Amino acid sequence: MKTSNKGKVEIIGHEGISLSKYKDSVGVWTIGMGATASEIPDLASWPLSRTLTLQEVFDLFSKSIVKYEDAVNKALTREVAQSQFDALVSWCYNVGVGYTRPVYDRKGNMTRDTATVIKLLNKGADAAALHDALLMYRKPMEIIKRRTKEATLLAYGKYCNDGKATLFPVSSNGYPVYKKGTVINLWEYISDTTPEQPIPREIHKEEEKELENKPSVIRQIYNKIGEYIK
Repeated sequence: MKTSNKGKVEIIGHEGISLSKYKDSVGVWTIGMGATASEIPDLASWPLSRTLTLQEVFDLFSKSIVKYEDAVNKALTREVAQSQFDALVSWCYNVGVGYTRPVYDRKGNMTRDTATVIKLLNKGADAAALHDALLMYRKPMEIIKRRTKEATLLAYGKYCNDGKATLFPVSSNGYPVYKKGTVINLWEYISDTTPEQPIPREIHKEEEKELENKPSVIRQIYNKIGEYIK
């Protein structure tokens, strides 16, 4: 299975968007839509002045989500609803692929079992059990709101982010400034009919030509980001 466009929008809504790197709630250098050193190995060495374009951020997300989809697909032993798959990819995108399978040490001893939520889903557990199982992963405290939405999606098929995400600037010491962010409609960038190409390049080029002639929402966003990172 692949993540649906609704699922992608849900994940991006959880992550937010930053065109420059920042430290997340546990001090991990992050950029774009939740990309870390696992996607950009030398991210920690990037200066704060180095930025990505919005196109590059969407491209990076499209590439990085694949390994989380693969991990979820390998972990599942039964057919699941699209909303359940989307919820698990969102969760996996946040906690990593390690919880989708048993982990063993060099001596062959299992140090961590497959996550309870995966086991329950494979057994066909009811909605309440799935909801509670996903809520087991609720640290740090800042993640509880996201995890609750993911649990609701997994158990009841309800998408919660309303197609919106915050494009936020970063302070001079590398921390996100959410209160100065701009809320954008992700459906302007992710098409229902082209899930593999969030922003088709030919359309992006036309937007660039248009920007040269008149101000637009995208230009206003770029200008605002520029003001904050100076």
